[in-house]
Amino acid sequence: MAYGEPLKRKSQLEDCSSTDLLARIIYAEAEGESEEGKRGVAFVIKNRKDRDSREFGGNTYKGVILKKSQFSAVDRDEMLQPDTSSRSWKDSLDIAKNMSKKDNPIGDCLWFNADWMWEDQYDRVENTYTFPDGSKVHRVVEMHEIGKHVFFRVKGY
Repeated sequence: MAYGEPLKRKSQLEDCSSTDLLARIIYAEAEGESEEGKRGVAFVIKNRKDRDSREFGGNTYKGVILKKSQFSAVDRDEMLQPDTSSRSWKDSLDIAKNMSKKDNPIGDCLWFNADWMWEDQYDRVENTYTFPDGSKVHRVVEMHEIGKHVFFRVKGY
């Protein structure tokens, strides 16, 4: 299967190579972002993979990306049918193919939000983040703002 080949169903993502899947998620999550913002998304996924935790989907890109309810873009059309002629896709694919040569702009961060969502979940006074389900409040120990995304890590991770 060629990188970015159009897919009809989400289940077909299982058949994609790790590189194709990584490029697709970078593209779908950060299509309008800078190259640095796209690298941020890629390194959240790499950081999760490197932790080799069942919570994050294990030690493969595929496991992390396809872990249920982790990345909203998995359910969007951009993931299934990226515009492979766009600059954004080309940048996403380059990052996916060359992860080992790319600089990590987000350190050890394991999550990211769109800036508008971050504002709803983050308490600046307490420096805490409440996950969207409201069940957990954690102290933020690392945070990087890049474009319209906030990358972060909470205490205990």
